[in-house]
Amino acid sequence: MSAVERRQSAVFDRRAPFAGTAPSVEAEMFRTLCQAAFDGVIVHDAGCVIAVNDQCARMFREPAKQMIGRSILEMTDPERHAIVLQHVHDRDSRPFESMAQRTDGSRFPVEICGVSIEGSPLRLVALRDLTERKQAEHELHRREERFRALEKTAFAGVVLESGDGITEVNESFVSTFGYSNDDLHGRRFSDLIAGADYSADPADTAPRDARVVCKDGRAIVVQVCTAETTAGERIFAVRDVSQEREAQREVFESERRYRELSESTQDLICVHDIEGRIVDVNAASVRALGWSREELCAMDIRDLLTQRALAVFPEYIATLTREGVADGVMEVRAREGERRLWRYHNTLRDTGERSVVR
Repeated sequence: MSAVERRQSAVFDRRAPFAGTAPSVEAEMFRTLCQAAFDGVIVHDAGCVIAVNDQCARMFREPAKQMIGRSILEMTDPERHAIVLQHVHDRDSRPFESMAQRTDGSRFPVEICGVSIEGSPLRLVALRDLTERKQAEHELHRREERFRALEKTAFAGVVLESGDGITEVNESFVSTFGYSNDDLHGRRFSDLIAGADYSADPADTAPRDARVVCKDGRAIVVQVCTAETTAGERIFAVRDVSQEREAQREVFESERRYRELSESTQDLICVHDIEGRIVDVNAASVRALGWSREELCAMDIRDLLTQRALAVFPEYIATLTREGVADGVMEVRAREGERRLWRYHNTLRDTGERSVVR
């Protein structure tokens, strides 16, 4: 019997775990337990491997027989040798994390728990492969880092709310609304909404307007998007749109005043795009030409011009494009065919969406 075989026999002849059973039954039960374990199992005698289970062999990607007789240090990252030797020396049974090393040099993270057999240099070691767990932790950390970066760089305020209330807000929210994380801890986002409770459906991701009361008492018009995480937390993205809404109101008011003025004047007012398609006409133009507003807005300005006026239309468009303004006289025909001379003063304007001639 070889020295390794004698060591193996010593392991399986120990009766402590199964008192009262025959050595051969005890050995078979021990082997069966090791093979059934999800973790890798190594038995070593003062650092010399004398037994491994199949799971351990799969971890190290080599036959179990080839692992017998090797030093446990050969299976450990050299940078972790001191930690492993210290645990063996102290007969320490506390689990610790380390790096295992295969014969091809590849390494993988493991959790190790070793138990020394009383009165013997033998030590039973269980190894758990942490590769998948470490990958999952790395991915989780990477996603958290991306979320933190998004929080810091986002122009919108971000509010994170759990079942116990607001747990975190980003820097943009703090600078816009004046609240710190401590100010909001335990409060609800709906507590900050002026007028009524905010009860957005987390399944509805469409932006909606609300008014948030700032720390100094001001109410700011905001646009809010909400979503819910798989953990049940709610995320609110809050964007200050007060200036946008004021600008929209001013544009609406300006358009209203322009519409009232154009409808009350006796001057003929028409708007067409740079291609000649009619966009809008006022009531005076409708009365003068005989077509309804809907009919005129479906026509081209060329449809109203006589042959003589059509001949100079390209020059009219070129002048508008070049100088932004055109003056002159045009000959148009009404619905019943009568011809009329109109003196015009037209300007080219950019509405942001397209250029129009008014």
